[in-house]
Amino acid sequence: MSLRGCDAPSARAEHYAETSARRRRVLVITTRLSAVVSALFGIMPLVTGGIGMWVGILNAVCAAIYIAVPLLYRFGELVAPVTFVLVA
Repeated sequence: MSLRGCDAPSARAEHYAETSARRRRVLVITTRLSAVVSALFGIMPLVTGGIGMWVGILNAVCAAIYIAVPLLYRFGELVAPVTFVLVA
């Protein structure tokens, strides 16, 4: 009896789903860490003041973008990683 007519997922589809989920988890962890580091470097010049205020604002904007990167998966599997690389 052949299993091709059944609704059981193939081994290839299961492997692809696991690989895709692993890539997404890695990207989410990486973007969260990047957002925390960027936010800390953004808060420091804003608190201390001085000439480097624009650097603090730029880091705060980058932190917001890093937090939003995992939301870009709805537009395709490649959009979020490419955005992360371009912002970094």
